[in-house]
Amino acid sequence: MVKEKEKVIPMHSVNILNNHTLEVIRAHHNRRITTIEKILGAGNAKRGARIIKKLLAKLSSKGFSSQAIGKILGKDRHVIHDWLRRYELEPLPIKGAKPSLLKITFVREGHDVNFGRYEKINGKFYRVFYVYPTQLFAYMIGLILGDGNVDDRKIHITGGKPFHFLDSIFPKTVEFGKYLGGRSIKVKYFNEEDNELSREHPNVTYWRLYIYWSALSRLLNNKKFLKGTLERIWSSQRLLKPFMAGFFDADGYFTKKHEKPVRIGFEQTKDKWWFPLLCNKLKSMYSVWASERTRDYEIEQRGKVYTGTATFNIAILRMSSWVPFIDEIVIPFCRKPIHRRRAPIFKDHALNVKDKWKLVPQNDDAND
Repeated sequence: MVKEKEKVIPMHSVNILNNHTLEVIRAHHNRRITTIEKILGAGNAKRGARIIKKLLAKLSSKGFSSQAIGKILGKDRHVIHDWLRRYELEPLPIKGAKPSLLKITFVREGHDVNFGRYEKINGKFYRVFYVYPTQLFAYMIGLILGDGNVDDRKIHITGGKPFHFLDSIFPKTVEFGKYLGGRSIKVKYFNEEDNELSREHPNVTYWRLYIYWSALSRLLNNKKFLKGTLERIWSSQRLLKPFMAGFFDADGYFTKKHEKPVRIGFEQTKDKWWFPLLCNKLKSMYSVWASERTRDYEIEQRGKVYTGTATFNIAILRMSSWVPFIDEIVIPFCRKPIHRRRAPIFKDHALNVKDKWKLVPQNDDAND
């Protein structure tokens, strides 16, 4: 796999957003260009013009449109067009709005979730934003993949009453939205007829937590883009563990039978193409048993009953891996209240029966 530094040119080859030239232009954004040239050139307007031209050329070469350059410099895009003509520079030849896309970079200075720049990918132009992946970012991607619904412009996660899980992840989701450039985060509450109500209304039966950003939606909806992102996240233990915690909070379970801990596992429908890849990654860290299971289901949701047959991929941690999994993933990173309550119980049980560790039988269908 090609490393990110080889694939992506850092947006700030000389830390462009902290460039002195840029800061001077921002500080004097209400002044004429001739005045700014003199200020930058310390009285020498020609030297100042060369400095501004160099900055504009650099921004254009990085894929920033006139509108984006205007936002960076605190100017209207029409002013930027005038400046480009003044310095005999060509604006980026992009016509019309282009779809936005979020990509990750392991170059910290390359984090850019505010302006975006145009790049041609597979013959198509995108307005690309770059995110430097933090542990919070990895956790949220795991959570969304496990229990999220993604459309063209937004993502939502759904849950029911009580609101313990929602209240545990909402502050992190707000923090996630801020890290992505101040993206809108909303919670809505509904009754069985899908009518929106206030949180306090007694007829509320479920909630949805919304994350609005088409660039993130497009990343998650495109298999090629998503696969590359997951490979990058999973290549780092710093990111893989919080990713696993987010996914476990969404679709993992601690199972008891007769009040006795019996299973720690994950389950996904067969159409989640990335789950077998994740299982292979888990096997490199823990003792994991993975298989497929087909079963009939009957689900009552919001007053409707859904029935059918589905094939699931399942992964079960052997008891010998319970303690490291809990210590490395659940305790430091998981947010779901029931997982945090059960983790110490399962850890103590595994240690107490260390001489009897074994795989829990496949046909044990106990669930939370």
